[in-house]
Amino acid sequence: MKRTKVILLLILFFFASYIIISYVFMNGNIINYSSTNELNIPDSKKQNLFITNELKIVADGNLKTWNNDFEIWTNKYSEIKHYGIAFFWTYLEPEWRYLNINIKDNSKLSISTLCYRKNSEKELKGDFTGIPCNVGDTIKLTFYKCMDESKIGTLRIVVK
Repeated sequence: MKRTKVILLLILFFFASYIIISYVFMNGNIINYSSTNELNIPDSKKQNLFITNELKIVADGNLKTWNNDFEIWTNKYSEIKHYGIAFFWTYLEPEWRYLNINIKDNSKLSISTLCYRKNSEKELKGDFTGIPCNVGDTIKLTFYKCMDESKIGTLRIVVK
């Protein structure tokens, strides 16, 4: 009986220590989600995340020649669920994607002055990378100049 008690107390001690250490190292979370996404096409290909940059894109406004200004591609989206600092589970759903947009170096557009609205959202966003989506989704991105919110144009992107 005494030996069983000691074993149970040791297990409880190690479990409590694991929870406390995980809480400290994971910034107050015991369970955390993360995923990976590369910010340019060469790195995406190097990490074996790249899917395609041949998407069906319909543009209007000043973005009718969008291919002169943007690189648009999709990456695989895999989710990693962390249980404390030592245990994790990776889940890869083949239909999940990240839609990424980079402004080309020779573009007349500037990343510092460009914002967008996804579909019919109310708030403007400035980060063009890692827009979660699924195969078959049509994502409407309306681009604006951030300071005066003047509309530049719209891209409708069908995710492959």
